Amino acid sequence: MSPLGCSSSPSCSNSSSKSYRQGLIGPASFLQYLLPFLLSQRRGLLPVLLCLPLLFGLTTEAVAQTVSVPATQTVAEPAAHSRVSMTFTGPGGDGDYATPQIASGGTASGRESNGAISCAVGDDFVVDRSDNGVTITAGQSMHTNDTFTVCADTVDEPDETFTLGWATSVGNPFDANASNCTNNFYCTTTFTITDDDPTVVSIARVGSGAITEGDKIEFTVTLGRALVAGETIDV
Repeated sequence: MSPLGCSSSPSCSNSSSKSYRQGLIGPASFLQYLLPFLLSQRRGLLPVLLCLPLLFGLTTEAVAQTVSVPATQTVAEPAAHSRVSMTFTGPGGDGDYATPQIASGGTASGRESNGAISCAVGDDFVVDRSDNGVTITAGQSMHTNDTFTVCADTVDEPDETFTLGWATSVGNPFDANASNCTNNFYCTTTFTITDDDPTVVSIARVGSGAITEGDKIEFTVTLGRALVAGETIDV
C-alpha cells in the first residue's frame, strides 16, 4: 500500500508557493488508499466504520495561502509632501514582495522615481521604486509599507485618481479570483486624492445705484474653477 504522502500519491502536487495550509481530504482519496487497506485486514467492516471520521481529517494536499490587495484607497492631499502607507492582508510566504508601478488611467499626474523622492511642480504623486515596495513576511496577517508620496500644492482642483499596479515574481501570493487582480502575481489599486484647497467664490452685484425696499437685485457668482459633474459648493 502506498502511504498517504506526497512521495507517491498521484493527488499530491508540488507548488512553488512557500506557505501552505491544511485542507479537507476528499472522498476519492479516502476510497483509493484507506478503504482497500482496511478491507484486506480480515477484521470485518468495523475498522472501516471507525475510520470514517478521517473523511473530515487532514490532507497532505498543499493549498497556497493568498494575499489580498486593496482595490481602492482614499488619500487626503497633505499640507506637505507625505508618504502614503499601503496595507496588504493575508499570510503569504516569507520573502514575497510587491513592487509598485504606475498603471494607465486616472486624472492625477505622477511619475516613478528610483531614488530620493522629490515632488516637482505639477506632480500629484511620485512612486518610489528604489526598494521592493510591500514586503510580505510569513506568519503576519498584515503587510504595510510606504511606497509612494502624495505631493502638496496650493492649486484648487477636483479630487483626482490614479492607479498603481503591484507585481511580484516571488511566490505568486495574490488572490487571482479578486476583481482587481489579473492573476496571482499582478493586482491593481485605484487611489483617490481628495483636494484640500478651497474653491474661491466671488459675488458681485449687477448694476449700481440706490435701491429701495421691494427692489430686486441681481448678483453674479464667479468660481475660481469650473466644477466637475456631481460637485457642489454652498454659497
